[in-house]
Amino acid sequence: MAGAPVGNKNAQKGKRWLEALDKALKQYTDKSKKIEAGQALDRIAKMVVKEALDGAFWAIEEIGNRLDGKPSQSIDFTGEITHVRELSDAQLLERLERARDAGGAVESPQSPPDASGVH
Repeated sequence: MAGAPVGNKNAQKGKRWLEALDKALKQYTDKSKKIEAGQALDRIAKMVVKEALDGAFWAIEEIGNRLDGKPSQSIDFTGEITHVRELSDAQLLERLERARDAGGAVESPQSPPDASGVH
């Protein structure tokens, strides 16, 4: 599988954020709340579990997403033909005209297209 384009630094940025959060969670202390270094993440997890048990949907969803992974999103293409070889000449012409009218990448022709000559 192909990776990110050459020069893409997004993975590094995400890793830096992860490392910074991990460091902050390990070092965080709060004497008034009786949180010692290394306990912050456990306290947060307990709070999320408590919220879920109290019926907070966001917390239930968070726990499910972390344990089972986020559910796949489906996209319904009912009635859409996705491969250009399956389109008729008229359908191709219609899509080209819609793309042109919507400011797409298709350039305007110099003269009106003749659908009868498209093969």
